[in-house]
Amino acid sequence: MKRQTEGDFMTREKIAQWAWVAGILDGEGCIAIDKAKISGHKDYGGLIVTVCMTSQDTVVRLQEITHVGSIRPRKDKRTTRKRTYQWRAYSREAAALLHHCFPFLVTKRPQASLALQYAEIMKFQRHTSPGKPVPSASLARRQCLREAIAQLNQKGT
Repeated sequence: MKRQTEGDFMTREKIAQWAWVAGILDGEGCIAIDKAKISGHKDYGGLIVTVCMTSQDTVVRLQEITHVGSIRPRKDKRTTRKRTYQWRAYSREAAALLHHCFPFLVTKRPQASLALQYAEIMKFQRHTSPGKPVPSASLARRQCLREAIAQLNQKGT
């Protein structure tokens, strides 16, 4: 077996960190495709990965390891609830994060697979057709992926 060097892409420490991130996503995360209308694009949607929990230290570590996303405190309207902290990563950052975590995901692996397919479609369109209308077949595929992820995210499934 080849000895790992500092220049190796994934050191043992990095592998352990990405496995930890995947565990957090599996247990507390959500992978989705946001549906939004942005600057006149009728069917624009964006990949989003979120983690929401009461442990600020955990979401800060998540951001430190991944180098992506933002953290926002959230206060529940119910006074008996603790403050939660939401970490979010969007679009290309979310896709890169999922790519690194994918080998370690268990529960969220189906959603991650669909999300990465969606990201590839978006990447291809950015490079091949910038500024041009999106073909209807591509819009249909994006919608299909969005609905499939939403179905997987429903409670009880």
